[in-house]
This record gives sequence, structure tokens and C-alpha cells, in this order.
Amino acid sequence: MLKAITIVGISLMPFDMAVAVSPVYIVQHAEEVSCQAVVLENYLKAYNAHDIEGVLSYLSEDFRWYFVDGGDVALEVEGKSAVRDGLTGYFKSLPTARSEIGDIIVNGDYLTVRETAFWTVDGDVRQQSSIAVYLISNGMIKTVWYYPSQ
Repeated sequence: MLKAITIVGISLMPFDMAVAVSPVYIVQHAEEVSCQAVVLENYLKAYNAHDIEGVLSYLSEDFRWYFVDGGDVALEVEGKSAVRDGLTGYFKSLPTARSEIGDIIVNGDYLTVRETAFWTVDGDVRQQSSIAVYLISNGMIKTVWYYPSQ
């Protein structure tokens, strides 16, 4: 199950402290958070099942995927057909590929997550984590900004 918090304004407190200080605020916004988190959770379930049509059902018609590296932003994927083509080849080359999402920070229509990808090569499980920002509008993922993996 995905965990989500809602951030309003600017907070410099660590996650645990923010929860301890303002649990009422989070409860008041649980419905808003859960709607967007459910979209992301269902998208991830489809991705992990390698259900490409399921993945596409959560993307807006004008979907865009950007890679952000320092001051450079590159458009990596534009449109559902490009996602379909990319995932078809990706899942064929990495049949064990799956991802997990850590805690979600919600700021309006933007969800920031730590995503960890897993795959197996020659029997060895490998993984890498990245930060991603998802723009979810009207129940659809419109844009993703993906940062370098660690």
C-alpha cells in the first residue's frame, strides 16, 4: 500500500516530524491524496504485470515523459504510442522488470515519489532508485519528470 502525505506551503521538517506535528491536516486531506495515489498505485500494478494496455489506460492523450539531469531537461517520450513501443521492447529485454514506489508527497496535482526499479540479470537481482514527479490531472497521468538514478 502506498503512503502519502500532503504538503502545504514550505516545510523544512523531516517527514516523521511533519506527521507528528500535523496529523489532523493529513487526515483532512486523505480523500484528495487517496484519489491521486490510487491512480499511481493502479498504474504501477499494470506496469508490474507488464500490462501495457493497462499502463496506457492511466496516461492522458498528450502524455510526456521528461528526463531531468541538473539544468538539462530532455523529452524522452511523447504520446501513448511511443510509450507502447518503448514498453514492448523494454519488457522483452527485461522480463523481470518491476518497480516499487516509496512515500508519496502530494502538492496539488503533483506527486513526488522515490521509485525503485528491480530486474534480474544472470540470476542476480539488481536495483536502482530515482526521484520522479508525476502530474496527475483529471485522474490521468499527464507528465512525468524523472531524475538520475542512484
